[in-house]
Amino acid sequence: MIDLQKILSFPGFKNWGIKNLNEQYYLLIISFLVGGIAGLASYFMKASANLVKNNVLKIVGFEYFNLLFFIFPLIGILIVILIMRFGMKQVFRHGIVTTLYAIAKEKSIMGIKTVFGPLITAAITAAFGGSAGVEGPAVASGSAVGSQIAQKFRLNQKHTSLMLACGATGAMAGSLNAPITGLIFTLEVLMLDLTAYSVLPLLGASISGVLVAKIMFGGDYLISVRLIEGFEVADIPFFILLGIITGLVSVYFNRSFWYIEKLFKKVRNYWYRFIIGGAVLGLMIFCIPALYGEGYHTINLILQGNYEQIFSHNPFFNSTDSLWIFFFLLTGLVFFKVIATSLTLVAGGVGGVVAPSLFTGATLGFTIAMALNTFAEIEVNPVQFTLLGMSGVFAGILFAPLTAIFLIAELTGGYTLMVPLMIVVIISYLMVRIYVKHSIYTRQLAERKQLLTHNKDQVILHYMNIQEILENDFIQILPQSTLGEVVKAIQRSRRNIFPVVDSKQHLKGVVYMDHIRHIIFNEKLYEKVRVEQLMNNVMTYIDIKDYMETVMEKFSSSQAWNLPVLDEGKYVGFLSRSAVYSKYRDIMVSFSDE
Repeated sequence: MIDLQKILSFPGFKNWGIKNLNEQYYLLIISFLVGGIAGLASYFMKASANLVKNNVLKIVGFEYFNLLFFIFPLIGILIVILIMRFGMKQVFRHGIVTTLYAIAKEKSIMGIKTVFGPLITAAITAAFGGSAGVEGPAVASGSAVGSQIAQKFRLNQKHTSLMLACGATGAMAGSLNAPITGLIFTLEVLMLDLTAYSVLPLLGASISGVLVAKIMFGGDYLISVRLIEGFEVADIPFFILLGIITGLVSVYFNRSFWYIEKLFKKVRNYWYRFIIGGAVLGLMIFCIPALYGEGYHTINLILQGNYEQIFSHNPFFNSTDSLWIFFFLLTGLVFFKVIATSLTLVAGGVGGVVAPSLFTGATLGFTIAMALNTFAEIEVNPVQFTLLGMSGVFAGILFAPLTAIFLIAELTGGYTLMVPLMIVVIISYLMVRIYVKHSIYTRQLAERKQLLTHNKDQVILHYMNIQEILENDFIQILPQSTLGEVVKAIQRSRRNIFPVVDSKQHLKGVVYMDHIRHIIFNEKLYEKVRVEQLMNNVMTYIDIKDYMETVMEKFSSSQAWNLPVLDEGKYVGFLSRSAVYSKYRDIMVSFSDE
């Protein structure tokens, strides 16, 4: 395997850059490097997936009742499971979730395995027909590239987070040949703020990611869109209708995805999940071959007007037999894709939902256009509705409305559909937010309170760690200690708080010097009064595993200036408001523009 750590050891450049370059220019140069490598990684992922897939399809031959459609997805998932469980010994699932978690809880540090793991496993999953996309894993891999390079250049946490975001930007921009989309995706999905400090490195990474992809792909992109005419004002009511329907389908996609995920969590053994999920997935793809792989082939057939080929390999129906059958099969694709994607992932495959969301939106938009043209005798442009459907469902599933708008605008090479895109995306996004609180990427993290948002206060609190601000220089006393022993402790201590603990370090109470000041000079009481008579019961304490949001709530509700910290019931120290606020300010300053 390639030793990325050796490749990234550039001491000469690193030392020269620190001495001779302004920090902004230094980061900009590194961002071009990060974006280029991330774009290259996404290219190799897609190229290898397409190479294997094309050879697999030659073997399959698209014959009716070809059982290889059932077998190949299972083979791909099995290979992935073996690689993760016995090769890399690390499980990769939702790539973008991995990136979000690294930003929120790991100080943007991602391991070397995350550079190669998602690339290999997602490519194999998609190549053998797994019904999931590779963009999410590409983003995870690109983010890991950025993190690894930042670590090699010994950048601080702020700059490491920026390089991680640059890797994600380069990977997404290179995957979709959409530089603006890659940038906006990072801002919306990774929730990075666009500032004067971050904009140039992100643009640099996006440019280099796209340029590398263009050089490597040679103009052969995943989605090919012919030039289309502008929209008709008379079609606006139908755009509104499309926005409503894409919103409802996005709600269905989100809820179905998590229902299947939750259902399979009850199956503890991963081999059972593979057998059950893989068998159902294989059966679905055998019956509906259009579900095979990411789905870009079907999207391109629709955009190029080759409608009759969408179901040309269906073992049960010939799409030319009946218009009604064709219509219902299209509708089936809309609702079955999320099931196939979910089964691919719960069975053990690796992939994302970017491609499935575009597939679902494309088939939905085309189905609605077909229904209007054929059954309602209202003439609308199928290609326009296909593209608008893609944007509406993409926005609703990923919670990324601006990304959805600019993705389609860049794919079509212009802004002729900008107004319809905005109409559909806004309606779809608002519809989804009524019923769904978090996107597929953020739900798990939000439930565990590990999600970063654009809320500045929440971001800073996420970067704070109890261990870093814990104070443990307090003199401990026993419950049976005398007042005289407390006085001796006061003489040795710089603090006016004394935790009372038993022989097993369990916290029994707290003695405050201010509360006993009136008796500490009364020597007659030194042997008569015990600590257990003087101590205050602890009404509020902090658990070492508490999130900082919880810590702040406890300080606010208790009005205390200092709170004890416990680890499994045992005393470990105190947190003070002053230490918390001082750390808060330090982080806020470090993340401000320079």
